[in-house]
Amino acid sequence: MNNNIGDIVADREIRIGKITTKPGEKKNLWLQVGENQDSTPIKLPISVINGVSPGPVLYVQAALGGSQLNTISVARKIMMETEPSELSGGIIATLIVNYFGFHHDPPVNWSTKDGSYPLHLNRIYPGRSDGRSSERIIHRVFNEIVPQSNYVIDVHQMSTMQSVNRVNVRVAHGEPYYKEAFELARVYGTGFILDEKEEKPNVEGRLAWQATNRGIPAIDPELAGSRGWNENTICVGVKGICNVMKHLKMIEGEPEIPKKQLVASKLKIIRANRGGFIEHKAHLETIVEKDEVISEISDPFGNVLEHVRSPEEGVLWALPEYPMLCTGQVVAMIGTIISYIE
Repeated sequence: MNNNIGDIVADREIRIGKITTKPGEKKNLWLQVGENQDSTPIKLPISVINGVSPGPVLYVQAALGGSQLNTISVARKIMMETEPSELSGGIIATLIVNYFGFHHDPPVNWSTKDGSYPLHLNRIYPGRSDGRSSERIIHRVFNEIVPQSNYVIDVHQMSTMQSVNRVNVRVAHGEPYYKEAFELARVYGTGFILDEKEEKPNVEGRLAWQATNRGIPAIDPELAGSRGWNENTICVGVKGICNVMKHLKMIEGEPEIPKKQLVASKLKIIRANRGGFIEHKAHLETIVEKDEVISEISDPFGNVLEHVRSPEEGVLWALPEYPMLCTGQVVAMIGTIISYIE
């Protein structure tokens, strides 16, 4: 996969499957990527806009987690509200990637129907042409769609957890195209950036890492969680993509970027040692000190069983939506090793 940052559409067609979108055209299509057990086709909904003027191609991906419903609304709004006459370059959007997870009732973040054990789709890039159904879907998307793009925004959602709206940079300092990926995160402009490269092999299965290391800078915004449409979260996602498009001169206007943004270099997960009901003592986005009480866990009678404390200084990143949990469940996430960019 060869791609150079700055390559432009320049009167070339965008071809997905058997459908060709010429400059000045906007098309919606269904890409067949496999078959169900009754031989009916497995299809992904894809939208393409090929602008009238030359410019970079942006790939927007939604619902890599089947329950990440707000990401679908974000991608739909971008594609519905953008016209070829207003666009320099092109946009390709896969509106639902996790076919099995989305069609599960209720939707789940992995494809539980695809085999005998859960499969996390953002751990299996670049996929396999001879693998399980989801691995084949990922392989098709990664090898047919991603190479036609110059930049990637893989929109995620923190399932149902309350969280800050953040942008993740998955490549590390010194790796190929790190600066370009971080710049995308900066201009996306949520105010919170997680600049963390996870341990191998976990990170190597992510779209953002695979694409960036192949010369296609990628970020994965993680929107705040909710059950169904959350207009505030959707607006954050739409604004972020528009900021990137303005920065790349794909559409007119200047990005609206916070004057000061927080960067965390590590995300620490805190798990409950006791089961019970939760009462949070700190608010999202606030800086908590080491040993500060974040939450209290109590029994049905109101007796406090555990004071959950922050293991170190950091920003309170995420909290569970449900007011109760079992032993070992996530009670909070803390963004640590904090710095700021202006």
